[in-house]
Amino acid sequence: MAEPMCPTCGLGLMPLPEEAAYCPRCGTRLAEGDDLNPEQREAAGHAEGPALVVAGAGTGKTRVIEYRVLELVRRGVSPETILLLTFTRRAAREMIGRAARHDERCRRVQGGTLHSFAWRTVQEFADALGLGRLRLLDADDAMELLERAVREIARGQLRQPQTVALIRGKAQALGRTIGQVIDDDWPWLTEQSRLIESVATAYAKAKADRGLVDFDDLIVLLDRLLDNAAVRAELGRRHRHVMVDEYQDTTPLEDRIARRIAEAHGNLMVVGDDAQSIYGFRGADQWNMLTFPQRVAGARVMVLPRNYRSTQSILNVANAVLGTMANAYSRTLVAADGQGGEPPVLAEAASEGAEAAWVVGSIRDDAEAGLPLSRQAVLYRSSFASVSVQAVLNRHRIPYRVVGGLRLSEQPHVKAFLACLRVLADHADVPAWARVLRSGGMGAEAADRAAARVGNSPSLASACRAAVEAGAPTDLVDAIAWAGEVAIASVGARCRTLRDGLAGRLGRQFDDATDRLRDLDAICELADGYADVRLLISDLVLDPVDRLSRGADAKVRDLLTLSTIHSAKGLEWESVY
Repeated sequence: MAEPMCPTCGLGLMPLPEEAAYCPRCGTRLAEGDDLNPEQREAAGHAEGPALVVAGAGTGKTRVIEYRVLELVRRGVSPETILLLTFTRRAAREMIGRAARHDERCRRVQGGTLHSFAWRTVQEFADALGLGRLRLLDADDAMELLERAVREIARGQLRQPQTVALIRGKAQALGRTIGQVIDDDWPWLTEQSRLIESVATAYAKAKADRGLVDFDDLIVLLDRLLDNAAVRAELGRRHRHVMVDEYQDTTPLEDRIARRIAEAHGNLMVVGDDAQSIYGFRGADQWNMLTFPQRVAGARVMVLPRNYRSTQSILNVANAVLGTMANAYSRTLVAADGQGGEPPVLAEAASEGAEAAWVVGSIRDDAEAGLPLSRQAVLYRSSFASVSVQAVLNRHRIPYRVVGGLRLSEQPHVKAFLACLRVLADHADVPAWARVLRSGGMGAEAADRAAARVGNSPSLASACRAAVEAGAPTDLVDAIAWAGEVAIASVGARCRTLRDGLAGRLGRQFDDATDRLRDLDAICELADGYADVRLLISDLVLDPVDRLSRGADAKVRDLLTLSTIHSAKGLEWESVY
């Protein structure tokens, strides 16, 4: 299998750092794509028709998408007609940004998550669905509304609303009934199936009565919208080339949507790794990827086997696991640098405590031998599995950060800030006013009733007065009012006015107020890139700001990483436990 190489001296080129433009041996200026290997180049050069790219971890998937976007634009495809759907907004931004470094026109490519695309599209064509103005519920507000339905309908017979949310979401994703999903995945709840269905019905009615939609509704509504032939044709005309990343983690409904958008022209490229499907609990189905060539006529299948992240010793283990998978795409991962490396170690411990002691002892040994903590990581399936390791790390005063825990948007000070921002954008946002009212200590049901009255106010100013009269914290309402009076169109300026208005409250509530203000500063910086506060809010709801790292002083730079396997996807370290 040929290596990518310098056209002058023949030096084998692994994908170079993004800023590299010259051969490190002879100094030859590299043309765009010189560092792509043959398989990557084949995928990046795919021009028309359906295609599936099987891209294992570390095989250069991002670079392939970057160069394919560039190739399409260079061939005369209008960048506005390219639709790139990714798992996170950040991934789309990175891929489009990298392509734009070669050709500025690539910045006009339409990119983002399927949920953000669905939200924009459903809003635009709401009339075709017979819907009026919609408001998007964030995860917390959705859960609070569902919990109310559980209280009112189940009356103590259901103790875990989160399970009801998972069941309902999976049923929507799979296009199945709640009863069918319970029978397959939660059989111990079969006797409560009708009760759960009643709760889901009450929750759906509560949303409809208020003009609200949640995260899961967006995909259902987009699919329903695509039933309209005229809308389907219009979306196909707008989006002449559709690319979908992380296809192994799409749900059957999302797979159907992607194919329907591209049905008129057939230009659908999906990229993924059938060995990395990790969201089955949400309804993701790797069969979308495994059966793609059979379901999409003429689909071309391309495999990226060359790995730029791991040594061959690690890949040998991965290949052995891949060999046991039934129905998987055939491939043998090969280390790009040809190095064997040290073989992985399987360590067995007598107890959880002994395991934690061994792991931390090995980390200390490596650190003393010169391997920085920041290049080491401990991974686990779920957060509770890290408790023992954290205890030993704390005992030995080893600094660490925990990834995969709290998102920025899950912090109380950020929730309050975002509620104020939502009210600023729409003074009739009842769930947002309810959160503002609860911030002052008001009970949930009283806050809901008061928020309904406040939301009926004719203007932001009158809503602020009504909120204060209802018992909302004066400092929060004052901050909203001040931000609403800012005579500047900049979204960032309004956010900073709101942030300044909340500074005193944070100082009274939290000992680490300075750090929390920095969290708000991060949102303000993000806001600088938006011309519409409503778009900022919807993006924050659909793709929340990155998780916080907790467990060590923020000033410490050399930190060990503790992470769930889900949150570690796409990251790399030199030593992993």
